Amino acid sequence: MNQKVLKTLEYNKIITQLTGYAASTPGKLLCQNLLPMSDYHEIVQAQTETSDALTRVRMIIAFGVFMSRKGTTPELLLNLIFYIIITPVI
Repeated sequence: MNQKVLKTLEYNKIITQLTGYAASTPGKLLCQNLLPMSDYHEIVQAQTETSDALTRVRMIIAFGVFMSRKGTTPELLLNLIFYIIITPVI
């Protein structure tokens, strides 16, 4: 990656901020070693994966709120969350 572009974008500042959010040492190392993608197909794939993950998180939150209002047990809620995580998004 062009170092001038990274400097102009203040990429190091972004990486420093991102690293601050990582909770573990391996996570911090992953953040520190990130580089921008340049391959179009890799970028589209990563955006699709991110979108799918966000959809699953939203589903888990919605189910959790709904089931907590119904007075469900934690075990049932965990089973629902597991089902959402392993079931492909349509």
